[in-house]
Amino acid sequence: MSDDKIPLSDEPSSRPKQSSTRPLLSVPLISLDAALKEGLEQLRHQKPLHTMWPRMERLCQPTSGRFWVIGGRPGNYKTQVMWNLALDMASRQHKVLFLSLEEEPWAMSLAASARFSQIPRDRLRAAELAGDAEFLTSAEVETLNAAEEKLRGLEFHMRLHGADKHGRSLNAVLRSACRSRFDAVFVDHLGMVARQGPREFDEIPKAVDSFRALARGELAPDYRPFVCIASPLNRVREQTGDEDDLPQMSDLRGSGRIESDADLVMILQKRKQDEESNQPDVLDGFVVKNRHGRCPVVLLFEANGATCSITERHSTETPPPHWQDREDS
Repeated sequence: MSDDKIPLSDEPSSRPKQSSTRPLLSVPLISLDAALKEGLEQLRHQKPLHTMWPRMERLCQPTSGRFWVIGGRPGNYKTQVMWNLALDMASRQHKVLFLSLEEEPWAMSLAASARFSQIPRDRLRAAELAGDAEFLTSAEVETLNAAEEKLRGLEFHMRLHGADKHGRSLNAVLRSACRSRFDAVFVDHLGMVARQGPREFDEIPKAVDSFRALARGELAPDYRPFVCIASPLNRVREQTGDEDDLPQMSDLRGSGRIESDADLVMILQKRKQDEESNQPDVLDGFVVKNRHGRCPVVLLFEANGATCSITERHSTETPPPHWQDREDS
C-alpha cells in the first residue's frame, strides 16, 4: 500500500498521526486595518492632474495611478481629445509622454500650433509649403508667434515618443515611460500597439494588462503615472452601427479585459450635423465605467477639427433617459 493512500480496511495504519495544530493556510491574510493604512499611504503619493475642462475634473478627475480608456469610431476625435488633454496637463506643469502610432511627431506639433493659434492646420501647412510669411495675415502671424512661444514653454513638460526612433513595441513604450517617470502617459491607439504581435486578438489583453500594471506601480518602484489609451470599436460595430445607438462597453475591441482593468472608460460619439454647417461638431463623451466617481455620465464637448480644439460645452440639453446625470447642487 502506498503511503499516500488512505487504508481501505479498519486496521490501524502504521503512519504517524499528523498534528492537529498544523496550519491549513500558508498564505498570510491581511487585516482591514493594515489594508487601510497601506491604501492611505498610497493616496498620499497620488496627485490630481489638472486640465482646462472643469466639469470633467469635477466628475471624472484624472489622477496619478489611474488607467483610462477612450474609445470611438474613426473620425470621432479620439486622438484630438487625448491630445488636448495632454497639452493642457503639460501647460499645467505636469510631465507628459504622448505616443501616436497614426500621426508622425511633426504632425502632432502642427496640430498643437493650430490649437494654440486657432489657425487651421491646412492654412499653416500651406503657408509653410509656400515659404512666404505674407501668406498669413499680420494678425495670424502674431498669434502664430505666440503659439510657437507657448510650445517652447512646454519643452520641459511634453515629450513625443517617436515610433520610428524609439520603437513601436509595447515594451519600448513602457521603457520610455518608466525611464523618465512621466506624470501622464497617452497612447494612440491600443489596436496599433497590439498589432505588433502575431495575433492582434491575443495581444490586446496583454497590452491592456501591461498599461494597467504601469498605472498601478507594478513595473517600476514608486512610480504610478496616469495612463490613458485610445481604443477602437469592434469592426462589426464600426460597419453596421447606427449613429443614434448609445455606446456600451461591449463595443470596444478587447472589452472583456478593458472592463475589468480600466478605472474609467469613455466612448466618444459625434452627433449628426449638416455638412454645410460652419459650426463646431458636438461630441458626446459617454462614461460607461468610472471606478472612482459618478457613472453614467455624459460629458459634452465642442470639437473643431480644423484647429484641433476640443472644449467643454455647457448645455441644457437632456441626454437620453438612462444616461441623464444630475448636476451637483
